[in-house]
Amino acid sequence: MTNQLYDLLGLRVPDFELYEDNGEAVMLSKYIPMTKVPSAKNYDDMAKGFVIDALLANWDIYQNDNCLIDSAGRIIRVDNGGALNYRAQGSKKTFGDKVDDFLSMQKYNPSVIANLTTQDYINQIDDVLSKRDDVINLLNESDYPSMSDTFKKRFKDLERIKNDLEAKLAKKNRKILPRKL
Repeated sequence: MTNQLYDLLGLRVPDFELYEDNGEAVMLSKYIPMTKVPSAKNYDDMAKGFVIDALLANWDIYQNDNCLIDSAGRIIRVDNGGALNYRAQGSKKTFGDKVDDFLSMQKYNPSVIANLTTQDYINQIDDVLSKRDDVINLLNESDYPSMSDTFKKRFKDLERIKNDLEAKLAKKNRKILPRKL
């Protein structure tokens, strides 16, 4: 589901297919030749998906080799097992109604997001919110009603975060007029 959501929200993931093997679901991803692990010069491009990563609670997306760079220099999120309601090693985690991951992911990934401005965050949130109906429809059509309800609340929380950021930006840009005597 995470790969489908990333794709729907406009970020690259490998082509993949789901199969059944002895009653268990197995996902196979297409091998992408000539990929490399990101370096600091790729961080700005990786950060362009920060709000989506936080929305999906993909805590460790910037760690290890969870993102790769293809031969054209594009970011591909290749290991998304630590998103939504699962940890990277497969155990359950809390995937709640709030996008608490927004602040914690900023805290633990300062070098990746170093060049994002408040306006960049607002723009990313606007882009994600413009796809809200598509996400909810996908979850409903995929028969995940509880996940759909959770995402409705997470989108509402993104709106709250956006409002807070806009207020912060307005305060920062407020002009102080000189006092008249």
